[in-house]
Amino acid sequence: MPTDKFFSFRTKPKVEESSSEEYRKFFELSSDLFVIVDSRGLIQTVNPVWETVLGYRTDEFIGRPIMAFIHPDDLEKTVDALAYASRHAFFKGFENRYRSKNGQYRTIRWSTTSKGTAIYAVGRDVTEDEDIKQKLEEANRRMHSALQLEREARSMTETQHERFRDFFAQAPMIAVVFAGANQVIELANPSFYTLVNYRNLMGRPVREAIHLDPQTSTILTKVYDTGERFVGRNFSIRADWAETGKNLEKRFHCIFEPIRGRDGKVDVIWCLLFDVTETVEMEAKLRSAERMASLGEMAAGVAHEINNPLGYTLISLEMLQGQLSNHFGENKIPHETIEILSRATEGVERVQNIVRGLKSFTRNDESRLEPVDLVGPLRAAVNFTSNETRHRATVRTDFQNAPKTMANEGRLTQVFINLIVNSAQAIEPGRANDHVIDVCLKTDEKGNAVVEIQDSGCGIPQEELDHIFEPFFTSKPVGIGTGLGLSICHGIITGFGGDIQVSSAVGEGTKVRVIMPAASAHQLSVVTPVAA
Repeated sequence: MPTDKFFSFRTKPKVEESSSEEYRKFFELSSDLFVIVDSRGLIQTVNPVWETVLGYRTDEFIGRPIMAFIHPDDLEKTVDALAYASRHAFFKGFENRYRSKNGQYRTIRWSTTSKGTAIYAVGRDVTEDEDIKQKLEEANRRMHSALQLEREARSMTETQHERFRDFFAQAPMIAVVFAGANQVIELANPSFYTLVNYRNLMGRPVREAIHLDPQTSTILTKVYDTGERFVGRNFSIRADWAETGKNLEKRFHCIFEPIRGRDGKVDVIWCLLFDVTETVEMEAKLRSAERMASLGEMAAGVAHEINNPLGYTLISLEMLQGQLSNHFGENKIPHETIEILSRATEGVERVQNIVRGLKSFTRNDESRLEPVDLVGPLRAAVNFTSNETRHRATVRTDFQNAPKTMANEGRLTQVFINLIVNSAQAIEPGRANDHVIDVCLKTDEKGNAVVEIQDSGCGIPQEELDHIFEPFFTSKPVGIGTGLGLSICHGIITGFGGDIQVSSAVGEGTKVRVIMPAASAHQLSVVTPVAA
């Protein structure tokens, strides 16, 4: 479709020709991708940016199905998005990948609207094609130059001063200047004030002002002493950012740049930081979820393959016991034979219970809430973790009457597995008879269902207890745990409207209480989707 037809759709008949020409120029000169797709999914119009981004000539797009350019893995969601866009007036934030002429794929983020059977879309290339370090280096060079102008060129005009202040104040990254060997905070931009909860920290050593962790303090001292720049990616810094009395971890892309004075010695350290804490946390949780999904698929397959042979085995044992009764008489089967058959039957039934637990844990229904009897996921968790606990402690269970709660059984099983494994790992292996892990279910005075998992392990120091639900925090040795287990458990339980509490004493052990609200009479008869 020619661009003039596009503008005849979008402008009123009385708009002057000059106005239409201005819109056409905007269409052709925009740095975003414009496209019109008809009801058959055929491309009617694109602007020249398509050629810039994907490398094809404009005429190579016209009349072709838009699906011909889309990554195979994105086809299904693109079909759904087009259907959604055709039914709604406005739709934005959708992303998919397009194949460029050189075979590489570019990620485009779209905003769409519809008119009649046509869909109008505006896209932006959001492919990460610039290295973070280069951005930091460029920003550092510009800020370094501006800082030296501020500190050394005292004869600058008021206009130059104003430009520097505007640039410094509007910079999107966190910028702060530390002066002298004690790293006294000398200059900071608004982003830094936001980070430290708007406290006035000017003139104070950064180690004292925000209780900066020793690792970062050592690096700053090294930069000051040696004059060597430090560049960090996903760099961990712990500090009391908001004056809460707790040192919390944040992740940054950062540069610590030494600035030399006229005598050639380091005078100040210019620090630029991009806060990537949320991005790093999300990536870590996504990787953990992907691993759990793969494990779940494998476990579901194993459970399916095992289930049928187990059924045959159990039936065969029952038939064998019947034939022995016929041969020896009802009460004349040798005692040793009965014991062997009983142990075999008990073993098969135990494996069946584990298989049922696997099916519950791996059900692909995480998008639904339903009334759950907590005994089921608790028994499954105890079975799953038996290999982890058997050499460390005796597991005791006490399941009293408790109300059902609105939750997802698979997610609850994941939580209880995590908590029992944590308890087991707090106990050294080899002395199982000397240690216990108690798993209890009861009802509290408010009618809530309460699960308590208590161990006799090493316990958690009080200074660590305040941080156990923070992502990446772990007191376990390197290589054991990611520091995400309790964070994920906390997110799942609070997402169901519950609460999770931990009490501990070093040398005595730890108790974890999971409190879940009772399902109402109405909820017991209705299955509810999980909120997105």
